[in-house]
Amino acid sequence: MNKSKIEYDLENYSELTKWQISHDLSGGDKLTDSMKLPLYRIFQEAMVNIVKHAKATAIKVSLYEQDGRIFLNVEDNGIGVSEADLQKEHSFGILGMSERARKLEGNFEISGKPGEGSRIAVSVPIAAGSRQTA
Repeated sequence: MNKSKIEYDLENYSELTKWQISHDLSGGDKLTDSMKLPLYRIFQEAMVNIVKHAKATAIKVSLYEQDGRIFLNVEDNGIGVSEADLQKEHSFGILGMSERARKLEGNFEISGKPGEGSRIAVSVPIAAGSRQTA
């Protein structure tokens, strides 16, 4: 079985950071070709934000299918994010993740509380992913 790009990256992050990483990528086989790259880029940006800002020691990544939708969640146990952080005008990473989800007719949410970690949640309809062009 070939590893997904996400799985490969998580192994590398685990080796480099010594984070405790858990993942469930059971929905990976449900991704359409046009969904793979945008969701992977969202995952990458989430991980970059965790490295740069979160001061986390544990990460949980899930990619699963439920009720005709693909869900991607990236959670950390770091310092969290405040509403003020989310409203900064130079949050280009967050804007990029949101735009990628929107292009797949999906939803993007980022949440967290200072001191309690953060969560990025993306939900994309499988049918929309099949209508996208490369």
